[in-house]
Amino acid sequence: MSMLALFVSVLVGFLMVFSGGIVLVSAESLSLFQPSSLTINEGGVFADVSPSMPPGDALPPLGRSSPMRGGYFSQVDDPRPGFWETSEYMLGRVGVLVVFVESTGGLDPDIEDWQEWRMNLVMRKVRSGLDWWIARYPFRNPPLEFMVSSAVGYTRYEPITRNSTDESLWIPEVLASINCGSGENYYIYAASCANEIREKWSTDWAFLIFVVDSLKDEDGMFADPPRFAYAYINGPFMVVTYDNDDWGIDRMDLVVAHEVGHIFGATDEYNGVTENSGYLYEPDSDGSRCIMDGNAGPCVSVGTQRQIGWVDDDLDGYPDILENEPVIIIEKKTPNITDNESIKLEGVVKLDPYPCRRPYCRSVTINKVKPINYTGEIYSLDGKFDSAFEKFLLVYNASAAGRHQVSVSFSEAIKNLVVSYSQTVLYTYVLVSDFRGPKFERVDVGSTQTAEFRLKWAHDESAVTSGNVLINGVLAENRGDGWFGVTVTKNDVGAATLSVDSVNVTLLTNEGQAVIRKFVITTHPVNIIFDRVIIDLSSPKTRFDVDSFAEISYKAYYEYDHRDFVGSIRLNQPLRQSNSGNILTQS
Repeated sequence: MSMLALFVSVLVGFLMVFSGGIVLVSAESLSLFQPSSLTINEGGVFADVSPSMPPGDALPPLGRSSPMRGGYFSQVDDPRPGFWETSEYMLGRVGVLVVFVESTGGLDPDIEDWQEWRMNLVMRKVRSGLDWWIARYPFRNPPLEFMVSSAVGYTRYEPITRNSTDESLWIPEVLASINCGSGENYYIYAASCANEIREKWSTDWAFLIFVVDSLKDEDGMFADPPRFAYAYINGPFMVVTYDNDDWGIDRMDLVVAHEVGHIFGATDEYNGVTENSGYLYEPDSDGSRCIMDGNAGPCVSVGTQRQIGWVDDDLDGYPDILENEPVIIIEKKTPNITDNESIKLEGVVKLDPYPCRRPYCRSVTINKVKPINYTGEIYSLDGKFDSAFEKFLLVYNASAAGRHQVSVSFSEAIKNLVVSYSQTVLYTYVLVSDFRGPKFERVDVGSTQTAEFRLKWAHDESAVTSGNVLINGVLAENRGDGWFGVTVTKNDVGAATLSVDSVNVTLLTNEGQAVIRKFVITTHPVNIIFDRVIIDLSSPKTRFDVDSFAEISYKAYYEYDHRDFVGSIRLNQPLRQSNSGNILTQS
């Protein structure tokens, strides 16, 4: 095949729905893939080749909405990349899964078979193609990093003998065999797999490279249209063949590098048409003689740089796309006056994403927020502060009554821009600090007694002047200067212990007003024993001489607890009588 053969085809948008079956041939869990990091230039150098490329070999970007997005498009106010945003711009950490497509002979004749040494060679070329971009990366923060791993996926088809559009048949089978992704058609299947890679490897982006074996094929291209490499603009995958037409395996790194440009939004610059693409929807530099041009020079054109997000128009050394202001949205907070010592702030911190200009796109950022200063303890509700959108909970335990400033500050990871929120909270409660009751603990049965307690505010010890206070379930009377009391009586013998068991009072301050129900008792209860004295009189005889003293003895005790009576008693008759007669003596 002449070097005039098609170099790449870029497919944009959403293609046909998969309707074939899926055969699970040799399942391999995604969790077993071990990605390796590619962060520095490994010294890969491309041959200086200048093939002529025919115009129109790449499908232009389609700026239209797709009904396929449906239920997958759910993040409205969340700036984190979602299901469809697998490679919006070439910044940050990228997960790359190289999938070697192996036929089983289940449907098509089994012609091609991978050998380990050839797969190792492909992996070296892939890494070299990725390293090409790292070597030209213009920013220090964030670094550009590729996490690379590989897997062998199986299908009943022999892809190289078929049309390139038959990807809708073999891609679902290949991904099913490695247990990566799911979906109703091959495109969603691949996007789902890319999302799994991103989540499991903790990367910002992810895409797939399907490598179709073409060792025994005459021209190393698919049947119709005669492509050997193509990619979807902004992902989620590319397809390359082993031979890459006349480019051969020796220059697969150059082919991969070109396709990676498409994965991150760059268009071809050899078709004579200026095309807008990428997150910023910028025009390419047609005829640039750089990587996206057919001449494949060792450079990245200005147009390509702007399409893939390498833009620093304010010349501050940071990519404009990731210069995001943090915003705090408080969704739930403790009132300014509270009687709960656990003061909480619950809300969202998120970054304001740089606007996406591409039609029908969503503005996203891979920048991240993290707490830098806060009072108490702070928690990310999803377990970790590692994205541009974090629901958080701050808990501050007030150690004493008084005014407490609760605050939190977040910073974004690129320029360390800071956003803060603070709230002053008055934590207080009612102190039951003193009591007043009968002078003596024992009182007569049936008598009316008073029990009073003094209430004051814990934060400043001022008197509680109003509100509902229950003493033993009875609404107390406000008797001024913080004293609240009740009257109590009991018509039978027994004890009564009186104490405050409920408060519902309103505190009005400069911060506002609040109903306070918490109280702490720092004094004793009022104990009252309603009692009477039992007196037993006795005498050794019943007759005594007139003008003599009768011998009468007694025993006196309290009826409630039979303790000896302490005090004096008076009889109703004198012990000495001047007249004869019957005398009834009582105490």
